[in-house]
This record gives sequence, C-alpha cells and structure tokens, in this order.
Amino acid sequence: VIFVGVHAIRILGWRIGALTTPLVMACLAFPFFSGVLVGLDTPRRLKIAVTLGMIQTLLAKTTKYALFDPTTQMAYIPLDDESKVK
Repeated sequence: VIFVGVHAIRILGWRIGALTTPLVMACLAFPFFSGVLVGLDTPRRLKIAVTLGMIQTLLAKTTKYALFDPTTQMAYIPLDDESKVK
C-alpha cells in the first residue's frame, strides 16, 4: 500500500494526497454515525454499524499511512534546519 501511495502522490499531486485521508474519514463516518444515531435496537443494525466502523477504521489507517504521512514529510523538506525543529 505504501508503494502505491507514493506513486499516487507523484501522479495526482501533493494536495490530493493530503486531502484523501480526511475525505475518506468523512465519507465513511457519516453512514456510521447516522446508523448509530438512528438506533441500534436490532442485532442486524448493530452488525451493520460495527461493520461500517471497522471498514472506516481500516481505510482511515491505510490512507493515513500510505498518503497522509508521506505528504506531511514532504511538507518539511523545503524548510531550513532551524524551522524543522520549531
């Protein structure tokens, strides 16, 4: 996944790489929290909410490590040594 993320940043650009993680989290958080707010009165709804939460966590961590972390490291490259530690 990390190898794909580096190539995706190279092809799509830094901004897309940095914005992908928050967009994935927001798009998957909405169905999860709406399912929780509607109610978990049946085991079927609980199973759906748990599955959505699991998918959200997996994809959020995957995009964070594959795209967001490399873009944050790229943001520090142009800084001088004194600015990097402040």
